[in-house]
Amino acid sequence: MTMIIAAAENVLPGFNEPTIDAQRVFRRVLEAMAHPGRILTVPADLVTAPAGLSPAAAAVGLTLLDNETMVWTDLPEASASRAWLRFHCGAPFTADPGRAAFGLIATPGAGLALDRFFPGTDAAPETSATLIVEVDALLPDKGLRLSGPGIHGLQTLQVRGLPEDFWSARQRICRPHPLGLDILLVCGDLLAGLPRTTIVNG
Repeated sequence: MTMIIAAAENVLPGFNEPTIDAQRVFRRVLEAMAHPGRILTVPADLVTAPAGLSPAAAAVGLTLLDNETMVWTDLPEASASRAWLRFHCGAPFTADPGRAAFGLIATPGAGLALDRFFPGTDAAPETSATLIVEVDALLPDKGLRLSGPGIHGLQTLQVRGLPEDFWSARQRICRPHPLGLDILLVCGDLLAGLPRTTIVNG
């Protein structure tokens, strides 16, 4: 018991106001997925992110993960960030991406294999994985051209810090519809959504 209390005392706090802050972030996530490629801000003062996680990734993790959502992450096993998520969310971790409801990828350049995550089935597309991916930069112009549901005309988005084959891998997984992965890109306190229905052209 003493060891558990000591471990808890070493974990950074989560949301300042858990219910209210989680609702605020959840609305941001919904808006990001409803308007693909639109860059939104997650208030950085909502949470003190542990080392290895941006404020946006930490806030989204606190909002979406719980004790019923299996999570795969590339965060080191003994890292403070894993301990923080385990303490505040209670989410079980898995070593098999194919079993994960969520993927939390802190270093996508280290070898992100999208095809290892479950894309759902024709009968139950909602069972696919949702990925939270840290990137180096999110900018609103001079980059990718996005189209599809939720986008009026054309949305541009520049993303830095992803592997070269990320977009081609995503395209393969997201066809045929309704299979695919829903992706949340995070950087600092920024957030952008890429639902499986979004068409991405370089």
